[in-house]
Amino acid sequence: MIRTFIIECMPIFLAIVIIFYISVKFYLILSKGLGTKLVDLFFVSLAPLSKQAIRNTFQEKVKQYYKVSNKINIVFYIVFGAALLLYILMLSI
Repeated sequence: MIRTFIIECMPIFLAIVIIFYISVKFYLILSKGLGTKLVDLFFVSLAPLSKQAIRNTFQEKVKQYYKVSNKINIVFYIVFGAALLLYILMLSI
């Protein structure tokens, strides 16, 4: 019963997590006043950036965004990975 519930509801949960992740990233970009580089910053910040890459950034607002973005990436990737792993395990049973 729980297995069936997880298999049926997990794709919806994963879609909600992805939508929430994207909306949080866009909100961060807009709240830092970086709206002119919206799409570029979004795609660059999908992968975690190294500390050296953040230090080499000249604009302070972009540096702050990258630092917060790295923390958000870690949290959302762990949640997404755990949910995906649970879904795959339930499918294999």
